[in-house]
Amino acid sequence: REVEELAERHVRMASELMVSASPDARVTDCFSYRYDVHNLKLLLKAQALGRLGEGESLPLMAGGTVEPERAIKAVTDGHFDAYAPEIAAEAAQLSREMVVKVDPLA
Repeated sequence: REVEELAERHVRMASELMVSASPDARVTDCFSYRYDVHNLKLLLKAQALGRLGEGESLPLMAGGTVEPERAIKAVTDGHFDAYAPEIAAEAAQLSREMVVKVDPLA
């Protein structure tokens, strides 16, 4: 776990450096979206398995445009407005589909 925490800290520091170096978020956000998508995938699967309450113990990653705590709240509430519009639309669609189709391993 120490190695994971070290790696996460470095990703967070690199992300903060990129943001501080560029006045235009559109230039840097594209590098952060992968962490947003990673966290959403984990959280949506956890929700489908009934384990969303364990969000804090999931290997969520910092460095996205949405902090892990806000990502947990977004999935819990079903409101994805904090995300880029394209990511928010896909997350909302997946969330709706998973209510009907509950098999996260399919």
